[in-house]
Amino acid sequence: MSDEPEAGEQPEQPLSRRDLLRRAGVGAAAIGVAGSGASKAFAFAGPHKHAGRWLSDKLKILQWVHFVPDYDTWFDKTWCTQWGQKNDVNVTVDHIANTQLDARAASEVAAQSGHDIFQFLAPPAIYEDQVIDHKDIVATVEKKVGKMGNLAKLSTYNPRTKK
Repeated sequence: MSDEPEAGEQPEQPLSRRDLLRRAGVGAAAIGVAGSGASKAFAFAGPHKHAGRWLSDKLKILQWVHFVPDYDTWFDKTWCTQWGQKNDVNVTVDHIANTQLDARAASEVAAQSGHDIFQFLAPPAIYEDQVIDHKDIVATVEKKVGKMGNLAKLSTYNPRTKK
């Protein structure tokens, strides 16, 4: 098998930011479904079909400064670096005080630009319109690894909007 497109096929295009976030949602849902069996959650994915080709450019994450400083160091320098190398993505993580999250979120939403992933301590309902509906992704993951865990559902599902 070759990574080259066959005659008449279009070559694969790099993922858009929205597609990247949807695929990242699959991973987050898989972790939530699997709970402590995180290694089993990713067993369905297998090796990358086109390693280093399906993600492009960069991923920007904003999260609060963790109360355990070594966590931020591990997340930024170890986990994100390794994930970025595996997926050919330059991952940038910015940290701000948790008291600044609401103001920063408001400015990024108003500008319709900013970070791709924004970590809240508790996601405010005011930004519901900015949330990507992951219903299809969750259904796909649940078919492969089983029903979403209760904590994962309570942490991510809005029963009012069904997202």
